[in-house]
Amino acid sequence: MESVNKMDTDNADLSKGSWELEKCHEVIQTLTEDEIEIAARTSYAYFLSVDEISRKLHYGTDEDQTLASSPDEKDKIVIAMARRFLTVEYWNTKKASKKMKDAVRFRDDIKVDVIRRCFYVKDEDLPDDSSRELHSAYRRGITQRLSKGNYFVRGSDKKGRSLHNLIIKKDVMNDQNFNPDWYLIAHVYTLERALARAERISLKLDDSPHDYEDKDKPIQPVIVCFDYLGYTRSQNEPPVYLVKKLLFCLRDDYPELIQHILLFDAPVIFKIFYTIVRPFIDPFTKKKVKFVSGDDNKMNTIGPIVSPDQAMKFMLPGASRESDE
Repeated sequence: MESVNKMDTDNADLSKGSWELEKCHEVIQTLTEDEIEIAARTSYAYFLSVDEISRKLHYGTDEDQTLASSPDEKDKIVIAMARRFLTVEYWNTKKASKKMKDAVRFRDDIKVDVIRRCFYVKDEDLPDDSSRELHSAYRRGITQRLSKGNYFVRGSDKKGRSLHNLIIKKDVMNDQNFNPDWYLIAHVYTLERALARAERISLKLDDSPHDYEDKDKPIQPVIVCFDYLGYTRSQNEPPVYLVKKLLFCLRDDYPELIQHILLFDAPVIFKIFYTIVRPFIDPFTKKKVKFVSGDDNKMNTIGPIVSPDQAMKFMLPGASRESDE
């Protein structure tokens, strides 16, 4: 991508007509070259192919390291991101441009590249002590938040979309070691893992029988599944400001990348809490939230989209997957 004005929309194949592509192009023209590069790195395949540190690591396959590095593929990723922001902003280019710039800044500020690689990189692969300390700090902070097995990526729906699972009874908020600074970062880590897994499946880098309805989307959405069985307000209810922060992150930085938000076996007390935070959820996300409880409801809601061999036991009667497998 030598210049913003040379963005190749002809090969994008992402929208239903030239009008949509032109709108995407208008948004992209407001970005700097650095912002375009960060936007392209939303694709994990592209990130692996261009990240200097990741290329030195001996994990993944040859396909990982060469995939999505061509100018055409980079263009497609950035155009798809612009289209997502245009969609949620009702094709207002000025608003979409601002939101996309803000999302790119968020990824840079929270250090998504470090979040992605901190568990795989070795100290000898990092260029200096400052970088080693940074990766180590992220590794420790994320590990502390996830050590109880409260967030993880496991299974996929019948279209290959990753299941991002959150076991709320294990997500203890009143622990003396709870650090709110890592609450959002740990969520970003597991969400990025879910998106990366869905992308690998869609690009046929993982063995999977699944297929996608829309192969033109470089990044596929994920399904977020909350297990509220055993939830207690005293231990598991996060501060409202943290929930708002997470909801704003999903709304502003990951638009159109969440297929469903499924809340399983939520008690009445949580539904009261949900009414408090619901005003902070955008209309697009509200439509994706579903409360699911009882065997019949689970069979009717989850059965058509997730097979028993992929579902966690809390999702579906007869499901086989455990949270601690």
